[in-house]
Order: sequence, then structure tokens, then C-alpha cells
Amino acid sequence: MPYKYDPYNNRYVWYEEGTTPPTFDRSGEEQIPGWTDAYTDTFPNQPASKDLAKTKVIDMDDPNYNNSSSSSTSSSQNADQRNAYETLKRIFEDYGLGSLSSKILDYVQQGYGPDTISLMLQDTPEYKTRFAGNESRKKNNLGVLSPAEYLSLEKTYRQVLESAGMPKGFYDSNDDFTKWIGDDVSPAEINDRVQLASRAVNNSDSAYLDSLREYGLGNGDLVAAMLDRDRALPLLQKTVREAEIGAEARRQGLQLSKDRAGYFESIGVTADQAANAYQSIGANLGTLSNLGSIYGEEYGQADIEDELLGRSGAASQKRAQLQGKETGSFSGQSAVGQKTLGGKSRGQF
Repeated sequence: MPYKYDPYNNRYVWYEEGTTPPTFDRSGEEQIPGWTDAYTDTFPNQPASKDLAKTKVIDMDDPNYNNSSSSSTSSSQNADQRNAYETLKRIFEDYGLGSLSSKILDYVQQGYGPDTISLMLQDTPEYKTRFAGNESRKKNNLGVLSPAEYLSLEKTYRQVLESAGMPKGFYDSNDDFTKWIGDDVSPAEINDRVQLASRAVNNSDSAYLDSLREYGLGNGDLVAAMLDRDRALPLLQKTVREAEIGAEARRQGLQLSKDRAGYFESIGVTADQAANAYQSIGANLGTLSNLGSIYGEEYGQADIEDELLGRSGAASQKRAQLQGKETGSFSGQSAVGQKTLGGKSRGQF
């Protein structure tokens, strides 16, 4: 004899075999939210039984209901199903997958346990889209992250970006992190990249930004380029340091080629060292170039750079010889030593 459970009124309704199963009054409180809605959505055109005389109601709360063992078992099963549904529903809502609640309900109704349902849900398109980084990790022969590990990694990425002052809406959605997770990019590497990007975004110095553009990082995609793992971090760091050196030359109205900046960066010249050097170069270059012309020697920006930034002994000797000629000609003092070296004695830059 068939029965149908009425989740609104916590009872089983018997109906005669071969007749249409009854529908239920929605005025009561549903025991498992969404249960009857899901059933109705599945069978939207199901008519109510017209032969109510053939319908027998079994009220599980009726004290005269004799089958206490059956009633107790059914109530226990119903409670277990209700708890499983609510627990899984909330877990997957935390994953951003509230849309799977109807599937959870369906699997619960079919009698699957919570662990089995969790595994089955991982095969849904919604789950695979939400945790798309894991699909990439599989292709890259990397271990798949658990949902907890995946969410924790996303949270860490977000914290790194926020702490560096990245603009809201920039690299802060789950989709933005999919490629990083799929490529196994560590938060430490992202932090290094973000620090470079932050320096670029927050530095309004036109000399620095112009140098970055000249050395290969365009203004429009500057930050994105630094956060793109396809562009190797060491090369980006090198470009940024080169741009900082080039910016110091620009501040003095001078130009510095990328090759020259790259050479100085490779021997360890810092932005502060470049700033000090180019202040002296800016002050001395005109005078020393004029002296070179007077005494028939070619002397220019590269010579002073080689001495101050490249620590070239030959360049230092060349300047000393030029200043010696000036001193001998004017029996006195070198104008470079007095005026253009900022109070430093000859031989010091």
C-alpha cells in the first residue's frame, strides 16, 4: 500500500494504489525547507487526488497511532535527513555554492549520506567552476586542494593585495585567483609582485613612470604585468631597479639608456646611490665637458657615470688629468673642485 509523506504537517498519507498521489496543504510548517517545493517543481502538473474517500491520513502525532516503532524510526530518519540537508546546505553556501541546495535536497531524499553527497556535488559544473583552480592543478600534475585549503589560499591572496593598498575591485575576486592557484603561485611570490606593483601605482613621480614605460612596462597594464606570473619575477624586479636608476638621471635633465641602466643595476647600484651620483653629475657635467673641449679631450656624462656609479679607476684618472690641466693653466684651483663638486675636494665626487 503506497504512502506519501506530508512534510508540512509531519504525517504520512495513504492513497489507493493506481490513483494519483495527493498534494498537501501548505498552511503548515514544512519540516525540511524546500522539500515539497522541489517535489512540486519536478512534477508541476500533478493533480490532486479527486477521490478523497480513498485517502487515509496517518497523523504521526496522534496518541492513538499504534505503530510506535515505525513512527519512531520514520521520525528519526526524517530528523537525520533534515540535519544532513541543513548542514550541507550551509557548508556549500559558505563555498559560494548556494545554488546547489536543490541538488543537496534531491540527494538527501534519495537516501545518500552526507559524505557521499559531498563527493557527488564535486562532479557538478557549479563546483568545478567555483574551484576551477583545482582543475588546472590536475592538468599541471599538482595535488588538488581541499575546499578549506582553497578558501584559505584565496583569503591570503586577498589580504596581501589589500595590505599593499591595491585598488578595490582589482585582483580581489575568486576568478582572479584561479590562475594563481592552478599554477601553484605562493602568497610570498604574490607579495613580492604586489610590492613592485604598489611602488609603481603609488609613485606619482613622472620621471619614474616615464622610465618604467621606456624600459618596457606600459602605464595601462603596469600592475597587471607585475602580477602576471608569465612574466618572470626576477626580470620584473630588474626592470623596476633599472627604472629607478633611470629616473634619477631624468630628474637632472639627463637621459640614460636601458642598457646603461641595466649595467649599473647588475653591479648593484641602488636608487639612493644613483640619486647622489646624478646630483653631482648634473652639477659637474657642463663644466667638465667644457674643459674637455678646451683641452682637446672628449669628456661627457658616461665618463662621470663610470667613475661614480661604475667605480672605474680609469674614469677617475681621466677626470683628474683634466682637472690637473685646468689647475696648471690657471695656477690656482680647479673650478670643478671649488664650485661644481658641492664643496668636495678634487678627487672626490
